[in-house]
Amino acid sequence: MSHFELRTYEVPDGRFAELAERFRSETWRYFARHGIDVLGYWQPIVDGLPDESRLLYLVRFADAEQARQAWSQLRTDPEWLGVRQRTERDGALTGNVSSIALRSIPGLPDLNAQRALR
Repeated sequence: MSHFELRTYEVPDGRFAELAERFRSETWRYFARHGIDVLGYWQPIVDGLPDESRLLYLVRFADAEQARQAWSQLRTDPEWLGVRQRTERDGALTGNVSSIALRSIPGLPDLNAQRALR
C-alpha cells in the first residue's frame, strides 16, 4: 500500500512567487532524483482569492521507510543545498513546514485506481 504525505509550507509575505518558481525550475529535479513522486501542488483559496501564505503538495512513496530515506537524502544532497542557499539569499522561502502522513482507506478508490480508469 502506498504511503502519501500532504505537505504544507507557510510562505513569508511576498515570497510565494519565488517559492513556486523554485519548485517549477529546480525542486522537481531533486525530488525525482530522490524518489519523491509529487502528485500535485495547490494554493488555498480564501474568500475567493488565492492565499499566498501557504503552498501545499501531495507526494507518494512505496512505504513510510522509502519516505524517510528520500527526505533524508534530499536534506543532505549537496546540489540541493546549493540551490537552497542560492535561492534564499534574501531570506528563507518557507516558514513552518508541516507534513501529514496519509494512507488509502481499504475498499475505497485511491489515486492508483482512479489513474487506471483513465
